[in-house]
Amino acid sequence: MRRDKLYEEGLADTAASMAVGAQHSGRTTHGAISNAAQYAPVMVARRLVRGESLDKAFFSIQQRRQSPMLNILVSTLVGWEQYGADRPLGEVLEPLTETIRENAATRKKVTAELTGVRTQMGILAVAPIVLAALMRFTSLDYARFYSSFWGESTMMGSFFLAFAGVVIGERMLNQVNQVMDLGVEE
Repeated sequence: MRRDKLYEEGLADTAASMAVGAQHSGRTTHGAISNAAQYAPVMVARRLVRGESLDKAFFSIQQRRQSPMLNILVSTLVGWEQYGADRPLGEVLEPLTETIRENAATRKKVTAELTGVRTQMGILAVAPIVLAALMRFTSLDYARFYSSFWGESTMMGSFFLAFAGVVIGERMLNQVNQVMDLGVEE
């Protein structure tokens, strides 16, 4: 599934809103989620009102989003609700909110850097073609060489290496994306 890149940033706002809601509503997860209704999907709140457990209420959203940070948030809420804690939910969610924000900022930075690398790969892949064309059309000596068997073999070899470099580079960049997604495929 394609993930909305802004979702992780909005998730931090949701967690912060839940922390505030938990403090104002008797320290319950239901109150926390109700306070976050402007960010959280309405169907979660409706399912909770119907009496579904937190993990069941969030299940379809977790399946659709495939967000590791959402999974951590839901696990935190479920654990806090089931096992209780000496600390108020707001105090539990505050560090998680910061973690989600840092994760979103890191993801944004890495995505920008990977975009630059992809652009550079594209330029390097096209460079042999442009260089060969320039050399072939600007000099008679090069034109004769590149029209020979060895010249055409050299060009084909450089084109193949450029293509192979792009394929290998894309695979490596996709592996970096998977690490950033904590192993979740997009």
